[in-house]
Amino acid sequence: MPSYRVQMEILGLRPGHRPEAVLDGAVEAIGENFHVDDRQIDVIAQTPRITVRFTVPDSSDAEEVELARMATAAAHEAVDRVALIGREWILRRQGGRWLALPDPAR
Repeated sequence: MPSYRVQMEILGLRPGHRPEAVLDGAVEAIGENFHVDDRQIDVIAQTPRITVRFTVPDSSDAEEVELARMATAAAHEAVDRVALIGREWILRRQGGRWLALPDPAR
């Protein structure tokens, strides 16, 4: 099964929300339709970053990428309710490496 990661920088919490709600919301949103393999929070250059690793069903590359983008959009929506989001990445596991998906706007 193709493995993906979504990563989001968290710039701050929205009023009335606890820090745990950020990662929990992303995991819950992705987990509604896909298997969540792992989750973590890191601090990189003094900025919190959440990572959720998940798998999508095997299909064509284009369909798998579309599913990963759908999962990321769901996570983004959930996290945006409780926190301010900075940069965001979607990465796909290929061989032993994680490669960023190209921005669809380009």
